[in-house]
Amino acid sequence: MDAWIDIRRKAREVHLAALKGANGDRSAEALVAGALNVADLELRRVALAPGVLGSLDRAAELVNVAQGQDPIDERVVIAHELGHFYLHLDTRSEVRVTAHALGGDPIDSGAGRVEGYAPTERKEVQADVFAGEFLCPSDWLRTEFVERRRRPSEIAAALGLPAALVSSQMARALLLPPLRPPPPQRPVNAAELDDSQQGAVLWDQGPLLLDAGPGTGKTRTLVRRIEHLLANNVMPTEFLALTFSNRAAEEMRERLSAANAEASIQMWVGTFHAFGLELLKKWPSGLGRTLPLKVFDQTASLALLEANLEKLDLVYYQNLYEPAFELAPVLRAISRCKDELVSPADYARAAVDYKATASDEEDLEAADKMLEFAHIYEVYEDALLLANAVDFGDLIRLAIDLIQNNADARAYVMGFKHVLVDEYQDVNFASAKFLQAIAGANPNLWVVADPRQSIYRFRGAEPENVARFVPDFKGTRLALNTNYRSTKPIVDAFQRFANDGMRVASQWKVERPEAGSISLTVAPTVSDEAAGIRDQIAQFHANGIPFADQVILARTHLTLARITGPLEAMNVPLLYLGDLFERAEIRDLLSLLALDAERGAVGLARVAALPEYAVLREEVLTLIEWGRANGVSVFEALARLAEVPGLSGAGGAGLARLAWTVRGFAPLFTLDNAHHLAFRAE
Repeated sequence: MDAWIDIRRKAREVHLAALKGANGDRSAEALVAGALNVADLELRRVALAPGVLGSLDRAAELVNVAQGQDPIDERVVIAHELGHFYLHLDTRSEVRVTAHALGGDPIDSGAGRVEGYAPTERKEVQADVFAGEFLCPSDWLRTEFVERRRRPSEIAAALGLPAALVSSQMARALLLPPLRPPPPQRPVNAAELDDSQQGAVLWDQGPLLLDAGPGTGKTRTLVRRIEHLLANNVMPTEFLALTFSNRAAEEMRERLSAANAEASIQMWVGTFHAFGLELLKKWPSGLGRTLPLKVFDQTASLALLEANLEKLDLVYYQNLYEPAFELAPVLRAISRCKDELVSPADYARAAVDYKATASDEEDLEAADKMLEFAHIYEVYEDALLLANAVDFGDLIRLAIDLIQNNADARAYVMGFKHVLVDEYQDVNFASAKFLQAIAGANPNLWVVADPRQSIYRFRGAEPENVARFVPDFKGTRLALNTNYRSTKPIVDAFQRFANDGMRVASQWKVERPEAGSISLTVAPTVSDEAAGIRDQIAQFHANGIPFADQVILARTHLTLARITGPLEAMNVPLLYLGDLFERAEIRDLLSLLALDAERGAVGLARVAALPEYAVLREEVLTLIEWGRANGVSVFEALARLAEVPGLSGAGGAGLARLAWTVRGFAPLFTLDNAHHLAFRAE
């Protein structure tokens, strides 16, 4: 699901109203005039602060735009402010400075790891997405491009819009499914909830940990909890909904969107790391940083350490042939230290204490190795500070420091009256402490967890974090007691094998009727295993279950690859695609997209080697090197093949065929940077 679908739907709704007011005139000038009239907003061209292109004064019903702008850019600014008007209804919410390309794609690659939905700092991006869909709806654009063969530059000129905006919308039009109306929203029906769910929804007696096993309706309960609070006059912007992974955050956002689309746009829904990033960007000076703040991924962190090799004084972690070989695991260890809130000084003290108790040479060496690690850690932290950067672990660790030591940050966090956490079993020690800093004495902390499903143990997640909730937050622990997903044999099997000493399936009621059975069969060889699976499939088929309704599940692709070969040899009808990103056609497609999406045209060698072009790798490198030397893109280099020395006749002919194939890509993917606007709204 497109994470911005609710915003695009709202923009489409406003577009249709404005189009009607403009008597069907699709030009940007007519659309913004029609939308301002529908919203009863007045446009003023005034002198604004340097760098400020526009602002919305909701109370005075004014849209202010800076004087002297190019009319093409001004229309986008007005549409952007209309986005704020329709999307961000709570005047308490602050909108701060941000810079990005039109279209809603953050430009910091490191921050991509912590992407969440609708943090306050992304409201400018939301307004950009609104502006794009309002001014140039993707379904109309798809028709113009595919059926009427109009180029993006032609459409941009006809509408009076920046080419960059139309190109961004073109990518959405071609790569995303058509925008459909939202599903009808169902009214909250208390009868849909069982007693344990209803008790959790209405809970108002302090911090709550809801023990929710698989299939017990925990997401439905969480959504109903939010619906209940909204119905009791809690503002959408007073919710802070957190989880540990981007996947879980997106699932939560989707469910909230289905329940209340307009409210979900204004809610802060995302990961712990995304919220930490917002705090760091709001108050970087409290951490010795400035804006723009860099977020380093592992590759950037490794490059930073390599750039500071002369300061590391390595003995145990030295590799003269490949310095990065030993430093990569060191960085992973530093990351784990940050997950446990262990500073370089903490680690150095532990090393000194260990060395003081060392009883033999082996212990002494281990202590010296710890001291060397602590020194590397310290150099790395100093280098991060000098580079005005943070890494993934800092997003939690430093955010805790901000809340504890910065009054403004603490006041901002206290503005969230209801803190909800999903998948709490996946948090690590640092995230648990972050939640303590966020929640403080907030009685409206509501947490869902299932310690049996913790999957992030490699980052320090463990069931003990769940067990500590009640004493850490002075809270209460309740459980959902009905399983709606599985039949009784599955629940019984889980009860038998999940012997974890916790409240598990023995307390669950089972709603689905009893059906089927579970068996465990052990085979001595792969061929015997395949024969057993074949016989079971045949038995199911004889009992009236079509092949298409049967599935083979395994933990890894390796396991499936091992078993599918023998099954196919036994004429078992299978549909197994394998690892999607290892399939040749997928890698070909990604290489094609990488021609302009990645620096250096990294996909060109694979694309040019396809049978229809048959260009040797050496000749592709010749073309790339010529393009770099002349400062031109891969598309321009392909268009100027006659100027490239060193190409053979066959190679030049193959590259010419490729140039013809991708001739329309350059205008689509290469955006006009002059129209990448930076917005500041007040």
